[in-house]
Amino acid sequence: MSGEAGEAAVVVAALRSLGFSDAYGVPVAPWVCEEPIVVSPGGFERESRQADGAVRGTRQLVVHVCRGDSSVAEAVTREVAAGLAGVDWAATSGKPLRVVAGDIGQPVFHGRGLSGRWVWDVPLTLTVVVEHE
Repeated sequence: MSGEAGEAAVVVAALRSLGFSDAYGVPVAPWVCEEPIVVSPGGFERESRQADGAVRGTRQLVVHVCRGDSSVAEAVTREVAAGLAGVDWAATSGKPLRVVAGDIGQPVFHGRGLSGRWVWDVPLTLTVVVEHE
């Protein structure tokens, strides 16, 4: 696992281990899941190149929580943020992508999505080491 899909996959796996079986690394059709939690990867910023050639840096991600009821969306988003804040990130991944740390932001109200569902976001930054195979 590497690149954008790698970090998103790590967060999805963490969410599922926390009991959020509706977590996905890509947007899904409503017939797959009506109220998904979708992890979207953002930019990567390299901090350094290690002596062994590995790259250390940070990946920005956003966890979008979609629910039909606005108060449920907020409550689930707060559960997601609290759960992710307690994850042992070093234990969640291995080679070639190793997550060193996770910085979980406060939930942010996004509004209604195109589907009409309420969306709340949890921003997070993962510090990762990507080894070259």
